[in-house]
Amino acid sequence: MSHVRDSITSLVNLTTTRKQRITALLFAIMILIVSVAIMPTANTKIFEIKSFIPMLTAWILFGDLMTSYLLYIQYRTSGSNPLLILSASFMFTGLIVIPHLLTFPNIVAEGWFVDKEQTSVWLWVVWHMGFPIGILLYTFTLGRWDSAREGCRAFWLRFAIVAGTVCVIGLIVFAVVRYESQLPLMIVHHDYSKLTRSIIGPILWAVNLLAVVYLYYRTRAKSLLHLWLMVSTFAFFLDVSLTLYAESRFSLGWYVARVNSLFSASAVLVIFFYEINRLYIRLIRSQEKLEHSEEHLNRILGSITDSFLAVDRQWKYTYMNKEAEKYVGISFEKVKGKHFWAINSHLLNTAWYTMAQLVMKNKASEEFVWYDKSKHHWLEIRIYPSNDGISIYFRDVTERMVAEGQLKEANEKLQMANRLLTDFSFTDGLTGVYNRRYFDQMLQQEWQHSMHDQIPLSLIMFDIDFFKKYNDNYGHQMGDECLTSVAHAVRDALANTTAIVCRYGGEEFAILLPQADREAAIRFAGTVRETVNNLAIPHQASKVSAFVTCSVGVATVQVPADTDSSSQQGRLIMRSDAALYEAKQSGRNQVKYTDVHLE
Repeated sequence: MSHVRDSITSLVNLTTTRKQRITALLFAIMILIVSVAIMPTANTKIFEIKSFIPMLTAWILFGDLMTSYLLYIQYRTSGSNPLLILSASFMFTGLIVIPHLLTFPNIVAEGWFVDKEQTSVWLWVVWHMGFPIGILLYTFTLGRWDSAREGCRAFWLRFAIVAGTVCVIGLIVFAVVRYESQLPLMIVHHDYSKLTRSIIGPILWAVNLLAVVYLYYRTRAKSLLHLWLMVSTFAFFLDVSLTLYAESRFSLGWYVARVNSLFSASAVLVIFFYEINRLYIRLIRSQEKLEHSEEHLNRILGSITDSFLAVDRQWKYTYMNKEAEKYVGISFEKVKGKHFWAINSHLLNTAWYTMAQLVMKNKASEEFVWYDKSKHHWLEIRIYPSNDGISIYFRDVTERMVAEGQLKEANEKLQMANRLLTDFSFTDGLTGVYNRRYFDQMLQQEWQHSMHDQIPLSLIMFDIDFFKKYNDNYGHQMGDECLTSVAHAVRDALANTTAIVCRYGGEEFAILLPQADREAAIRFAGTVRETVNNLAIPHQASKVSAFVTCSVGVATVQVPADTDSSSQQGRLIMRSDAALYEAKQSGRNQVKYTDVHLE
């Protein structure tokens, strides 16, 4: 027997529908009307139907024992201990009818129980007293003893209740038969009116009525089991009522009472069979829907353009679609149920293995691109966790990867071309240093930095002394070479600084010095003058030296935070140019400095 605890499958947890409540009520009303209707003639004698008692008792025996077994299954399924008591109650009624049947004449030829009316009545009393007591015990334990024990204790609990019920029946039967002569006389020639008029009859009737009332009070017949258990208990109560009222065997009331006992034994059993049949129908329909769903799913998976395969938690193949079969070159039927890594051992030291293990462990999807060296293909792989293992989708993206590589190469070439174009647009074509356009752009940018960070900005303006005479004396080609040599020498001398060397126009150059204060700017200007002198380019037409020299003007500005940059940048250029003019007027080949005061 399974030890699964599933409260959903228990009839106790199936709530009743309106239709079920109406059906149960109509059934109860029907047997009540019949029972009340025959009461005026309940004592009417009817001939003895010899086959009635064996047939009735056989059905009650089957019905009660089968109900007891099904309730025991419900107990094992739901783990509700009260159901074990209810199962024992129906087992009690099923077993007690056996010795009760044997007390009737013409059932067996001879034996211990044969033709014992007194024993028969007392066994009937025990039968009809034991069942309501079982119902009362079941109802009392509802909500008080629901949790089931496990293991050895559960076994001994079941054994104690079942064996105890059998032992109680055995002891009662033995006592009734053994001490029959000492028990109060309750029946004489089929007349048991003494039972009705003694204290035993009313107590028996009251206990059965109490079972009906208490069961309804505690359960309100809200669950399917309690609804039909209520009908069973009520029919049992009517059985007792009519039996006591009829006061003699083989009377009309006695026969109808026996039919009520038949209804009592059948009510719960019938609803069990009915629900089992419904469950079976739902199971068949669910199975059909599942098969249709699987077929539909297989069609969907088979139509997926991606290659797809699935493995369980033991890494065994559970599915592979046609695209995957086509790529790996093997059919699913050959690998079904086989270990994935055994079939694909070449993947053990690749990203496949690492990523698949991560997904199986962390239950989080992973995506990656992998190059299949054996087939020379790029694969885009997606791995997802599933309830049973992992699902793997992969597609051939070789064409895309090749296209992306070509596009990347083209972009790199384009970026290089753009950089070259930018360099050409910002570079002086003759000297190779930055041009006037680049100077204007960088002056605006560094002016903003100076204003924002409150740091100084310096500018050097210099030109070659007597350059026109140089051109007239040596020619324009030599003049171009002189300009180029001076530009390269100054640029190289300031290469490890933040200085930006530009050709400003003609033989005039501008050097932007970000973050350079007065002292630094004057030092850079001296470096420029010495660098030109050190070139020792002959200049016979110069009035200051036998070699090419330069005059240098320097200006430094501290840009206030609230300065209008567009109108004030020209003052830095103007002051540098003024310092250059002063250097020329003072004899050339020298450095002159001036501060810039912004308005």
